[in-house]
Amino acid sequence: MAVSVAATQEESGRHGLRELAQRCLAAQGGGAQNEELDFSGYTEPDLFSVSVRGLADDGPAATKALIKALIDPHFETETIRAQQRLMIRQFQADQEVPVSTARKAGLSALYPASAVFLVPECANLVISPASLQAWIQAHVLPNRVTLVVSGQVNPAEIRQVVEDATATWLPGPEVPAGGAGPAPAAVGSVRTDMIADESVVFVGARAPKRTDDDYPTALVAMIGLAHGMGSRLFKRLRDELGLAYTVDGQVVNGSLWPYMFALVSCQGQKVNRVSSETTEELGRLSTGPLEPAEVDRARRFAQMELLRMRMSNAGAADFLSASVAFLPSLPPSGDLWSLADKVQAVGPDRLQAFFAHWWRAPSVVQVLGREE
Repeated sequence: MAVSVAATQEESGRHGLRELAQRCLAAQGGGAQNEELDFSGYTEPDLFSVSVRGLADDGPAATKALIKALIDPHFETETIRAQQRLMIRQFQADQEVPVSTARKAGLSALYPASAVFLVPECANLVISPASLQAWIQAHVLPNRVTLVVSGQVNPAEIRQVVEDATATWLPGPEVPAGGAGPAPAAVGSVRTDMIADESVVFVGARAPKRTDDDYPTALVAMIGLAHGMGSRLFKRLRDELGLAYTVDGQVVNGSLWPYMFALVSCQGQKVNRVSSETTEELGRLSTGPLEPAEVDRARRFAQMELLRMRMSNAGAADFLSASVAFLPSLPPSGDLWSLADKVQAVGPDRLQAFFAHWWRAPSVVQVLGREE
C-alpha cells in the first residue's frame, strides 16, 4: 500500500513525520491480533509505503489488517520514542558512509528545496501518539492511497474485504504536492570532507518523471552508462584506467524530486580525474550513441529487473502501488508492466538525444575520505 504524502506537506520544523509515521506503522503492525503477519515499509520524498506479508491463505486477513492500521492507527509512546532513536542512529550512520553522504549532497545540489528534508528534525522532538495519529488521519486519505494485493487470492473476496473495511473512510481534499521549483541558474561542483576511508564522486542530473515519455529511455541510459560490469563507465574507469573501485548508476523515481546519477568510489587523489572522465563520457554520449551491443545489454538488463519484480509478490506489490501513486491519472485498464515493452523500443538515437538534453549541466559532488 503506497500513500502519496509529500515532504512539502509536513509542518515546518517537523520534517521527517512521514518517515516516523511509516516506521511506527510497520513496527506496531496490526497489533497483537496479527502477530503472524509481517509488517514492513519504506519512505520516499513524496510517498510512504507500508506492506504486509503472510502465507498464501492470509490474503483477506492481511488486507484487512493493513487498511485498519491506516484508518484507525493507535500508537504507543514507547514505539514512537524507539523509532525516533532509530532514525537518529540511521542519520548518524549515514553521515559516516561516503555513498550516503554523496547521494544526499547530490540531491540537494540538484533540488535545493530538498536540503531541509534530508535532516529528520522530528526525531529530536516530543511527538505524542495523538499528534502522530492526527497527522496520519489528516493526510492518509482514501483518494491518496494505492492498495495492491499480489498472490494467490480470490479477487472477489479481496474486493469485498476492501469495501467492508473502508465503508466509513471518507476521502478528503487533495493536497497539492509542492513543485520542485525552477532549476538552479548554474550547477557547479560540491566538495565534502568526512571521516571515512573511501572517496566518492557523484555525478547527477534531474530525471524525467514516471509520467514522461523519456522515463524508459532514462532506465536504459543509466544502465548503459554506469550499471553493471558491462557499462560504459565501468569499462572506462575501472578496466581501462584503473581509477575506480566500484561504479553504479540509478534512476530515482518520484513526482517531487526525480533524479539520476552515476556513483564512483575511488582513492581521494583520483576524484578530480574521475569527475572529469565521467563528465567527458557524458559529453561523448550526447554526440555519439552507445554501440548496438551496449544498447541491447542495457535493454535486457532493464527488462530482467522488471521481470524479477514481477516474479515476487512483494516486489510486484511495491512496484505497482508506487507506480500508481505516481500516476494518479492512469486509467484502471492501464498496464504498468508495459514499461518493459517501452524499454525495448529505446534505440541509439533516442539515447543520444536523451544524454544531450538531460545531461547538459550535470552536478558533481566529491566526497573526500581520509587518506592513509
